Amino acid sequence: MKNHLSSLLLSALFGLFLLPNLGLANDMRVAIVDLNKAINESKEGKKSKDMLLSVYKKQQAELKVKEEELKKAAAEMNNMMLSEAARAKKQQEVKEKDEKLRQDVEKAQTAYMEKERGYTMTIIEELRGVINKYADKNKYDMVLEKGLAQSVLFAKFKFEDVTDDVIKLYNSSK
Repeated sequence: MKNHLSSLLLSALFGLFLLPNLGLANDMRVAIVDLNKAINESKEGKKSKDMLLSVYKKQQAELKVKEEELKKAAAEMNNMMLSEAARAKKQQEVKEKDEKLRQDVEKAQTAYMEKERGYTMTIIEELRGVINKYADKNKYDMVLEKGLAQSVLFAKFKFEDVTDDVIKLYNSSK
């Protein structure tokens, strides 16, 4: 989807470069917004980052307990004088605990990434609404994401970075 969106935006930019030949782009106003900065520096972005950090710390604490249990079981196995059958049973237990811990780590990472993606997508959608209002109010013809704008090597019109204004507007809307 991201590639499709990039292709669409690049096509739109290509069209913009054709406009000067028609005399239409001389008064064109184009803004850029650094979405990463807007996400990270907005109140909602900071709030979601704090919530994610809280989730991360909780998950780490839970995984640390399981890791300690695994280490304890492994140490018991190595320190005890066990028969071969008992040692094999203890090794199997340690192996199962190790596998369970790996699965729990993977689940925790997946859950964290899904929450992060959810928070980020929500903020991006809200930012789009703010950007649309800002662009209409300030009579911008186009607003580009900073990363895409950086791929433009030359343009007859200026790109105005409005990221800070968008962050302020977004924060005030919350």
